[in-house]
Amino acid sequence: VGTASGDKVTRRSRQWTRYQPSKSHQVTMTALLGTPKTNVSQRVGYFDDQNGLFFEQTINGISLVRRTNISGSVVNNKVPQASWNLNTLDGQTNSNNPSGLKLDLTNVNIFLIDFQWLGASRVRWGFSFGNHIIYVHEFEAANLISSVYMSTGNLPVTYEIENTGTSASSTTMKAICCSINSEGGTDHAGFLFSAANTGDSVISTRRPILSIRPKLTFNSLINRGQVVPTRVD
Repeated sequence: VGTASGDKVTRRSRQWTRYQPSKSHQVTMTALLGTPKTNVSQRVGYFDDQNGLFFEQTINGISLVRRTNISGSVVNNKVPQASWNLNTLDGQTNSNNPSGLKLDLTNVNIFLIDFQWLGASRVRWGFSFGNHIIYVHEFEAANLISSVYMSTGNLPVTYEIENTGTSASSTTMKAICCSINSEGGTDHAGFLFSAANTGDSVISTRRPILSIRPKLTFNSLINRGQVVPTRVD
């Protein structure tokens, strides 16, 4: 991004990954955020504009964010590094940071999120250091909150950088690699439909002869359903 307020780049997967009930998803992403800067926000995670789970760096440091639109408007629930309940990764060895490690965002890092949605299951944020996963914070919802913690588990992976005000100079954030794994396997669930169209058409200009797409909305919500053709005759 440049220096202008509102300058923004979002790099997002075209696919909203299909969450399957009770099967935990593990989201792993590598990125280089760099030195925090005034009026610049950088985000890495599994989210869209309505819901999701992600890491966010600002001039105030790095936070873990749970985004939800359950109330009818988008709310970002942020937990700053000093309040992480498993490992603060502040370089000190104590009960708040049993790993004794220090997080350095000026270097490349492996960001990790695992969650079992079910509307009310656990979410964990962490990092991969030296072939070990260090979980830094976990969020529990079951028996603790009065609604689901976000509207859906069907979300994309996203890298995002945004100027929330005028910045002193242009800023670069490097998106490197990402992976989403279903830790309980995958069931190919869905409904089988067929459609037929008979007749001949004579045309003189080039145009597609077959198009398939889901409806834009379902129950007034953006439709993220997937169409997977199995046979065409």
